[in-house]
Amino acid sequence: GREKKKNKKKKKIIINNKQNKNQKKTKKKKKKKKTQKKYKKKKKKKKKKKKTTTHKKKKKKKKHKKKKKKKNPQKKQTKTKKNPKQKKKTPQPKNKKKNIKNK
Repeated sequence: GREKKKNKKKKKIIINNKQNKNQKKTKKKKKKKKTQKKYKKKKKKKKKKKKTTTHKKKKKKKKHKKKKKKKNPQKKQTKTKKNPKQKKKTPQPKNKKKNIKNK
């Protein structure tokens, strides 16, 4: 089994080397082309025509938004706060040790 694996790895390496060589060749060719292109006239870009559709899309109907009711500002003033005691934080006892001694 080991020999087969080794052979496979060798084959892979050879293929990779070939690919790398090919890539290098193409890069060189591209470089040559670039130098020639410098002096060529620039071609004007053609504008793409917009495709006309046979079936026109239906326009979406606007959904009517429900108007929010305005709150009565006079009502706000008369409202009393619920459970004002709950909101007040209880003060943490200071000097805990002293309290224990007094007991």
